Amino acid sequence: MSGRSEMLQLSELLNDPLADPINIATEITAATTAALCVVSVISGEGIPPVKKKRVEEEKSTTFHLLSDPEFVNRFRMKRSTVNDLCLLLAPHIGNKYLTEKKILATLWLLGNQESFQEVAERFEIGESAVHTFLMNVCGALTLVMREIITWPQKHQLEQVANDFMNKTGFPGVVGVIGGTQIGIPVPTKLVDDYKNRDNITSMQLQAVCDSNLQFMDITTGWPGSVHNARVFRNSPLQALLQKGNLPYLYHIIGDETYPLTSYLIVPYEDKEDLTDVQKTFNACHAFTQCTIERAFELLKHKFRRLKYLDMELVEKVPEIIAATCVLHNYILKVEGYDSSVDVNPKNRNASSLHFTNIYAKEVQQKRNELAKTIAHSGSTFVK
Repeated sequence: MSGRSEMLQLSELLNDPLADPINIATEITAATTAALCVVSVISGEGIPPVKKKRVEEEKSTTFHLLSDPEFVNRFRMKRSTVNDLCLLLAPHIGNKYLTEKKILATLWLLGNQESFQEVAERFEIGESAVHTFLMNVCGALTLVMREIITWPQKHQLEQVANDFMNKTGFPGVVGVIGGTQIGIPVPTKLVDDYKNRDNITSMQLQAVCDSNLQFMDITTGWPGSVHNARVFRNSPLQALLQKGNLPYLYHIIGDETYPLTSYLIVPYEDKEDLTDVQKTFNACHAFTQCTIERAFELLKHKFRRLKYLDMELVEKVPEIIAATCVLHNYILKVEGYDSSVDVNPKNRNASSLHFTNIYAKEVQQKRNELAKTIAHSGSTFVK
């Protein structure tokens, strides 16, 4: 089955009688069909290389003369990591003659906020070639995404949970889920659908990360107006967890915008009558929740174009976002985390869009048990 045939129509995904109705214009169905299942698309036919005229090989480029620190500053990774990336992507890029140049131009474009014209001038190529290189390399990155962004196998869960426990003091955590908004321009007729609560047109990126800030799962493509809980409910991850992928002792955690389940633990609602045990639990939860915020900060620090992804074709945006997530993980896997980079998340205002529901007693009991365990540990938590 091809990737395209596996995609869900937006109208089907939003046909949820339990959710509040949301005004999604029919025009965005075509623009978001591929976006909603980026993770599923990569298992299909992928994106064929775009055929363009062969660009003349760069004559003695100055990029090879950069010092190692200058190279990392400009291309967001070490020279040796770029060489490894070229080997990884070469089979998917099509023109091996231009593999390095395509990748370097793409890294520069994603890592900075220069215009396409400025990047074209730097690399002595046409502006149309920059667009072609970008989509060619990002298409190749999505094809290797399942090798780089991986959900832990059952035999790996204990180690992932131990890593979180050692760093945050929260027991049983195998991932932290969160969402971030990627600012994008959209046609006037779609502004209301993509406008988030900060009044900015954007696209959603939902991700789960481990304690090392590596993404374990991503879903992107939903318009910025859509609530986190809706994105999660319609994601492949929700379907996986509902099938019992995680044993009872393990779970992911998320903020108050997500529903409480046995596999997704959220904080207690912030009321004046919280007990000391519940307050300690919320403090530990907030401390651990910062992990995904730091991952998003690092992603946007490395690939600054995500601060505003100025692309005319909305349907191409999810592929770019997914590609940067692959690059984010690849750098961490090969180079590790650079502690000199300040990625402490800025103070985040708690969302006014809380998920409300009546939780089953057994789910509440699990959270209460976790709260007692954390309280008895005697640890203190500072965000």
